[in-house]
Formats: sequence, C-alpha cells, structure tokens
Amino acid sequence: MDTSFDFGGSTRILVTLNGNRLTGSVSPHVMAHASPIWNKFLFPPFKKLESSINIESNGSQSAGDREISRDSHLNVEPSEELDFSEDPAEALRLLLSIVHFKFNNIPVQLNLAHLWQVAMLCDQYDCVHLVKPWLSNWLATEDSAWQGAKAVQRENWLFVAWVFGRQKVFGELAQLLVLETSVNSSGKCSAQYSGAGYGPMPPDIIEGILRIRKKAIAGLLEITRKCCQEYITVLKPPPPSYMYSYQQQDRKKALCKHGHQGCDAISYGSLMGGLEAIGVKTSTTADLIEINVKQLAEKINGLTIHVYPPTNDGYKRVTHEACFTTNIKDEVAKVLSTVENPVLESHLRHLSTQATKLSHVS
Repeated sequence: MDTSFDFGGSTRILVTLNGNRLTGSVSPHVMAHASPIWNKFLFPPFKKLESSINIESNGSQSAGDREISRDSHLNVEPSEELDFSEDPAEALRLLLSIVHFKFNNIPVQLNLAHLWQVAMLCDQYDCVHLVKPWLSNWLATEDSAWQGAKAVQRENWLFVAWVFGRQKVFGELAQLLVLETSVNSSGKCSAQYSGAGYGPMPPDIIEGILRIRKKAIAGLLEITRKCCQEYITVLKPPPPSYMYSYQQQDRKKALCKHGHQGCDAISYGSLMGGLEAIGVKTSTTADLIEINVKQLAEKINGLTIHVYPPTNDGYKRVTHEACFTTNIKDEVAKVLSTVENPVLESHLRHLSTQATKLSHVS
C-alpha cells in the first residue's frame, strides 16, 4: 500500500502526519471534479472571472464559446498549493486515493476512529459520493458496533450515521443518547465540553437531546415529589391555637389504610432517607441532575419504602403492606415510555439527501 501523498499532479498539498509536516501533490482537475469545495479552492471564482474578462476583451470567441469558458477550468490556472494540514491525514489520503484511482490504498474495513474521520472530511468537502463502493463493507457491523459502544463513541457513531444517511441508526442512537447522556456541573454533555475535540455534530441534535433529557428527568423527579408532598400534607402539625381555630376535619386523614399516622411517618422517613441517599431532595430540579436518565430511573426504582409493622387488632392481624400506594416502578416506566425522539424533520431531510447522493453513484 502506497503511504505517500504524492498523487502525481501539479498542485502541491500540505499535510500533517504524526506531528510532521509533509508535502504531496494532487491533480487539480480531478480534485475539482470530485468535490465542489475543492473546486472552489483550486479554481476560485475571482480567477474564473478574470479569465473570462481577458477572453472577452480580445474578441476572439463567439458568445457561445465565451459562455463555455466561464464554466471551464481550461482557461484558468489552478491554485499552486492547498493546505490540508488541519485535516486527519490518513482519512485525507484515503479520499485522495479514491479520487486518483489508487484503489489498492483503500482498506476493506475501517475502525470507528478512522471511519469517523472519513465522515468528517466527506461532510466538510461535500464528497460523500466518493466512498459508496466501500461503504457497505465499512458499515457491515454497524448495528452491533454502535450498540456496544461507549458514550463518546456513540456520539461519533451519530455523526457517521448523519453523514452517510443512515436514518434508522441515527434515529435509534439519538433516542438512546437522550437516555444515556450525562452532563457536567454546567449542564453540558461531553460533546459540548470545552476543548473535548469530539469534532462536529449534526445541527440542533445536541440541543434536542438535552431538552428532552431535561423533560424526562423532570418527570422522574415529579414522581417522588408528589409522594413526598402527600405525606407532608397529612403529617404537618396543626397551626398554633392563637392563629385560628383548628378543627380536626381541617386535617387530612392518614394515608395509611388503617388510619395510623405512625405508618405514614415511617413511610415518609424511609422515602426521604432513600432520596437523600441518591442525592435528590423535594426541591431538586432537573437542571441540578448530572447523571443520565437511565441512571436516575434505576436509583428511583431502587427506593425501599418501609411501612408500619404488622399489628394485632383484637383477634385480627393487621398488615400495612398496601399502605404505600404509589407503584414507583410503574410510574418510572410510564415516564420512560413517553420520552421523545430528538430527530427533527430537518434531520430527516438531510439524511435522505445523503442517502440519495450515495445511491446515485454508479
């Protein structure tokens, strides 16, 4: 496999590989045909305009010929140098090998890091169509790979799906990221950390993930807040007698099935203790939760609510197992089942466009 960046053309390129500055060469006309972005770099519009003006001024061409000259590179000198020093070198070499028909340089398989870099360049230079013949092999294990990936890698897979028009993977992964995205103390996820270097992300997707994540967390917190509020209402002491007359009927009955406020006190105490253990208070808002939705759901599902021990009421044994009436696991499941998908119509249109670019390659 050729590891150089010399593709035998008249335009010099600058590349950074393993911290070393290298030079190579490419064919400007082949590059211009492969990417509209490269075309603009190699044949800037102002050069084409100058060339057209020169041709028209000598009066040697017909109107039709002059129109052709405006759209042709033949009368314009290409840029002498392109600076790719900020681009990932191996991914760049892969694309340049495709453009210059050096197919022996194209690997049959790519790991995620390399695939993600190729996706970045395909997006940056609008040349996703170049990789179609190899894409099915590169994505052969796509489903199992992204499902088994770590959090940061899933963000990489999301961008890969975005660039290569993988609508099913993009939708499923975006939904999963809503449930599994944690944030730092500033409320930002890993893809937003300053200097994290995770590269580009699809527009509006991170904002959507964080918005829906916050809504789901608020729903989970509301489950425990309601439980606590019910006990606070029945357990609060009566106001001082000098404030106003307090009648017994003003006070709600005990939540305990048997009317024992001691049972309520035990349940409330165990509920508050459990919430304190997982870092949640009745005043906690979704903005203060850094763990992800799944983790919070597991913690709330793990709460153990105690009730009054069994008692003997004459000849009848009284149990309090049914006194705590909220089925926390059912309520958590309801919240999780209504979590929205952050994929927008604009995302679907883009994914469709990318898929079309790839499907139209012969």
